[in-house]
Amino acid sequence: MNLGCYGQLFILTLYPQQVRQLSPLVTGLALLPQTGVIAVGSWVGGRLTARFGPRLPMLIGLSVGAARFFALTVVHEGFSYPALAAPIAAAGIGISFTMPAATAAVVEDVPPERAGIASDALNAGRQVGGALGIALLGSFVGGAFLPGFRLAVVIAGVTYVLAVAVATLVPRHVEQPLVAARW
Repeated sequence: MNLGCYGQLFILTLYPQQVRQLSPLVTGLALLPQTGVIAVGSWVGGRLTARFGPRLPMLIGLSVGAARFFALTVVHEGFSYPALAAPIAAAGIGISFTMPAATAAVVEDVPPERAGIASDALNAGRQVGGALGIALLGSFVGGAFLPGFRLAVVIAGVTYVLAVAVATLVPRHVEQPLVAARW
């Protein structure tokens, strides 16, 4: 999941600067819908995880994220910002619904004395996935930007589709949802 998430975030910040010639400040402001949705979506994703277990929010988040990546394949030089804002916001739903649920699934599936190790392993995997995503997807936009961008978002979408398949293996309910997710 993080391969697609962080890789796309990297290349998505390059699109307005490389193709549309926007400043880094305007580019950052253009990505605010994703940040805003992450803030709200994490709360909603945590609530869904506490109520329904980790599978449902993971499936929702990863499916929305995959659809969003595939929607970005139509981006072109004259693509309007309003048309780009919805897929940008959808990325926030993808990550914010999935991460609390993934954390709950991993931590709740081990004995309490190993929860710290499980959490550390999850975070290490997230960091490795993010670094690989930035390197891999970033490598595609080094030449002709838009064809490389389209290939990169397809690869990111495929990683999310694969993650949906993995998420179907997660138990529907954990015995004791995370205390933090109950708020």
